[in-house]
Amino acid sequence: MDFFNLKKPFPIIELQGPIMTHYHVDPLQLPPPAVSRHSRGETEAQWREYQGLANSQLQQQGAASTHGSVLGGARSVVRSAMSGIEGDTFVETLSIAPHDLQDDDRDLTKCFDFRKKPDDTWRLPVAESKEEILEVVAANQVVVLSGPTGCGKSTQVPQYILDKHARERKAVNILVTQPRKIAASSLASRVCRERGWVLGGLVGYQVGLDKANKSPDTRLLYVTTGVLKRMLIAKKNMNQWTHVILDEVHEREEDMDLVMLICKKLLLTNSRGTKLILMSATIDEMKFRDYFSVLHPGLTRPELAPLVSLGSRSRSSVHEAYFWEHLARLLSQRYPNTVEDERAFDPGNPAMSESAVKVCRVLLEKLDDLEDKENEKLPKEKRRKLAGAVLVFLPGIQEIQRVRDFLMAEEGGERRRGPEWCCIPLHSSIPWEEHQAIFDILPANQRKIILSTNIAESSLTVPDIRYVIDFCLTKNLVADKDTNYPRLVLDWASRSQMIQRKGRAGRVHHDGRVYRLIPLGLFNSLPQDHKPEMQRVPLTKVLLDVKMLEMGSPKDLLALAMDPPRMRNIQRTVLDLKDLWALLTTVRGRQCRDDGDLTVLGEIVARLPVDVKLGKLIVFGHIFNVLEEAVIIASGLNGKPIFTSPFDKRVQAYKNKLHWADRTFSDCFAILLAYQTWDGHRRKGTFSGRDGVGEREAVWCRESFLQRKQLLEMAEQVDRKSVV
Repeated sequence: MDFFNLKKPFPIIELQGPIMTHYHVDPLQLPPPAVSRHSRGETEAQWREYQGLANSQLQQQGAASTHGSVLGGARSVVRSAMSGIEGDTFVETLSIAPHDLQDDDRDLTKCFDFRKKPDDTWRLPVAESKEEILEVVAANQVVVLSGPTGCGKSTQVPQYILDKHARERKAVNILVTQPRKIAASSLASRVCRERGWVLGGLVGYQVGLDKANKSPDTRLLYVTTGVLKRMLIAKKNMNQWTHVILDEVHEREEDMDLVMLICKKLLLTNSRGTKLILMSATIDEMKFRDYFSVLHPGLTRPELAPLVSLGSRSRSSVHEAYFWEHLARLLSQRYPNTVEDERAFDPGNPAMSESAVKVCRVLLEKLDDLEDKENEKLPKEKRRKLAGAVLVFLPGIQEIQRVRDFLMAEEGGERRRGPEWCCIPLHSSIPWEEHQAIFDILPANQRKIILSTNIAESSLTVPDIRYVIDFCLTKNLVADKDTNYPRLVLDWASRSQMIQRKGRAGRVHHDGRVYRLIPLGLFNSLPQDHKPEMQRVPLTKVLLDVKMLEMGSPKDLLALAMDPPRMRNIQRTVLDLKDLWALLTTVRGRQCRDDGDLTVLGEIVARLPVDVKLGKLIVFGHIFNVLEEAVIIASGLNGKPIFTSPFDKRVQAYKNKLHWADRTFSDCFAILLAYQTWDGHRRKGTFSGRDGVGEREAVWCRESFLQRKQLLEMAEQVDRKSVV
């Protein structure tokens, strides 16, 4: 098969012009009108009314059974086991025993050592509320837990539950979600280090295709939100777990909102024995409590989910937060000729001004004098010898490049006094090996400056950070109004994001300072949270996931979301999926505008962990007998890029990418050729030579500007192509 042979001759065929005829337009393929007062559910008012009705029906359905607790006499009768006449005629309200009241068939205390505990865990703020947390979790099905950044909730709360159930020999199987892969793996590793357990035994993690770090013995599993979503879609219940903990729920990404929606429906129907815990540092407590409220028998209004608040104390000790009003004077002193742009802080036009970049440099220069004055006030034995690390929050890779170039440039030919600046960029496109440098402890004559996107907000914790410089900008994924394609748009960070960023300073044995490079008035005018991702991005994957659940139409299920998308967006996405042949125009043989039965193509694409269009590429690759090439291209486009762009070698990296494209100027062919070359070397044993050269593969990838970690993930996906 020479399908991908670019050097073969192509015959020239002359095509005749089209024959103009009348074109019949199928009304079902037309986009829905902006406002239709004669179509049910299409106006915003009607859609809100429909949402209220759907939630009321779910609450009534949940009132047929209640979640039993330790405090009441729970009957072990599972309401979901009944169907048909039995389910319709059973009118008594059932109290269903939680799964964690059942006896465990194994004594975990004899299989694993529970005695080892770190000496400093009692200092964590969460330790003060340990008994309250265990008591509230035992008595309720859903608990909202709010605690400041660094209080220890992500690592300690699951351990409290695990220890208690192991000691009482009660059933326990805990699943904890994290928004990013690196967070899930690092938290699982940290818990194992604290307790002296082997990773993958009692405690493990699962991210993407990596299932090697869990086992049948695992009772505490950290996963990404997307992994839990796939599990719920496959199982359609939560009875496998005693406790499900959703961490960092404030981020409100698409997968998190869908997981919360599914959990709410399952908890009120066929999974009454499972407990759910929602955790975050900047959570809208009342909104989440109301969303997971429960209608108990005998009550006319649902009861709010209970709240456990860990107070305001955290391990992060931030003394002061400074705004532009405090910093403008420093700018005029250091750069007297700088003219401030009056539109620099326009709420409707976010941008990174030149003045803000200069102030960032001035602040870094002033830190040397600040630390010298602090040391003068301290006894000699308590003086700090190492320069405090700085974390700078920027919106994207271009802004990181811009700030780094400005900081590293020598002004006026004079060498700056004080510790040498070591700027470390932190971005998903930068090789993983370079990321590890953020954890290194530098010599006393160097200051660590981390230039990061929002990846450092909640997924990574660098212990020696003392200062945070926040440009208060971010990039959000939104759907283009004309094409419905997702794209990143620059925007001001929300106040919740800024609070998360503030918590990165003064983490361990250091007081911290936060510098926000915007005026206080702009800060107060910004929203507490951005719009949830489900209301901003295309809904193609969400609708396919909903169809795979088989729990109702997209409209019925998405009406139960915490912040449902607009009805117009649902209808438009349904039409897009019909255009892709993923949905039929009918439901059980009847024409339907807001829904459609899954086609074979749609069912296959829904099961693939890639974008809908990439999934279609894989299916067509199978049809045309080029499956492996299609999987390589799709996996390369779906995940993080396999091509690296080191800051000091960006031109060489681009030239190397053109080489991989082989004169096609195509990213698809560049990915294909680069992967095939790497895989060929690996299979021939080129990377396993015996001439004493170590890390041969890593050296080759670095010289070829390729990410070895991403290539290995692609190889795993290619090896599993038989799932199609």
